[in-house]
Amino acid sequence: MSEPKDDFVWNPAAAADPEIARLERALSPYRAIRMEPSPDTLKAATPKRERWTHWRRLRWPVAAAAVLALLASLNLYHRIVRPWGLVVQRDSRFGVPALSRELSHVRAGEWIVTDSATRARLNVGSIGRAELGPSSRLRILKVGAAEHRLALVAGSMHARIWAPPRFFVVETTNAVAVDLGCVYTLRADAAGGAWLHVESGEVELVGSRHRARVAAGNAAAVHPQHGPGLPYPVAAADSFVEAVREFDGAPGNYDAVKALLAIASSETTITLWHLLWRVPATSRGAVYDRLAAFAPPPHGVTRAGIEQLDAGMLEAWRGALEEAWSSEPVPRWKKYWRKMWARRAAVSNASLG
Repeated sequence: MSEPKDDFVWNPAAAADPEIARLERALSPYRAIRMEPSPDTLKAATPKRERWTHWRRLRWPVAAAAVLALLASLNLYHRIVRPWGLVVQRDSRFGVPALSRELSHVRAGEWIVTDSATRARLNVGSIGRAELGPSSRLRILKVGAAEHRLALVAGSMHARIWAPPRFFVVETTNAVAVDLGCVYTLRADAAGGAWLHVESGEVELVGSRHRARVAAGNAAAVHPQHGPGLPYPVAAADSFVEAVREFDGAPGNYDAVKALLAIASSETTITLWHLLWRVPATSRGAVYDRLAAFAPPPHGVTRAGIEQLDAGMLEAWRGALEEAWSSEPVPRWKKYWRKMWARRAAVSNASLG
C-alpha cells in the first residue's frame, strides 16, 4: 500500500488508482454540491424573515383585539336578548291616584293596552325603551337575537333605541317603521293611518309600494290607502305641510305637484328628492329642475337618468343631500356606523323601490 502522501485518496495531485478512478466516475452523479447563496437568494429570503418577525411582534396585539371584539359582540348579544320589562303607570292628572306597577317579563304574542288614564314603559332589553301613551294598543310580535318586532295598532309610542340599524321594527296597518338607531314618536289610528316624527337619527318607513327615509327633524304621514307619504321638515311652513298632505292623499295629481314645487325651498329638499319617485315620468323633469336649483346634482347625475329613475344616480344625489336633511349634527363615527349597517341591509332590501 502506498504512503498517504502518494495516495490519490489523500493527495489529489498523485496518480489515480484505476479502480478508485472507475468507482469515482460511477458515483459522480451522486456527489454533494455546496451552493453559495446568491445576492438574489438573500434578497428573497430577507423579506420573508422580516414578515415573520413582524407577524411575531403583532400576534399578541391582534389576538387581544380579536378577544375584545368577541367580548363586545357577547356584550351586545347579552344586551339584546335580556328579558323585556314593563312598567304601567296611572296618571293622577286624570282624576285617579298615581300608581306604578312593574312586570319583569314580556314575551312574544302578548298585548300591552293602556286606557285613557294609563301609560306604559316597555324596557326593550338593555337597548332602549318604548313609552306608550294613553289609549294605546301594542302587540309584541317577535323578541330575538336578530330582530325585535312590535305592532302598534292604535295610540302613540315614543321609542329611544340604541341598537344596530333595522333591528327594532314597529308595524302599523299600512307601513313598517324600521329603526336606524334613533329617537322617534309614532302614532297610529284605527282607520289605518299613522304619523312619524323623528327627533334623532333616522327611521325608514316601508310600505307595499313606497318607502321614505325620515331623518331627525322631519316627519311623515302614512295614508290609509297609499302608505308612506312624503317626509317633510317639522319646521316647514304650514302651507307646505298642507301641500304635502294634499299630495299624499292624491299621489301623482298634477295640481298637487305644482303646488308643492311652487312653495318648495332649499330647506325642503328631502321632500323633493322623495317626490321624484312618486310622480309620473311626465312630471319628473320639473321636479328635477326644482331640486337642482336648490342643490345641484353631483357629477355623473343627469336629468335623463333621473327621469328614468336610475337607482345609482338617485342614491348618489341622496348621499350628497342627506346631511342637510337632518336637524342634528352627526359625528363621523356614527355616520360610518350607519353606512356600514346600511350596506349590510342593502341586499335584503333591494327588492323594494
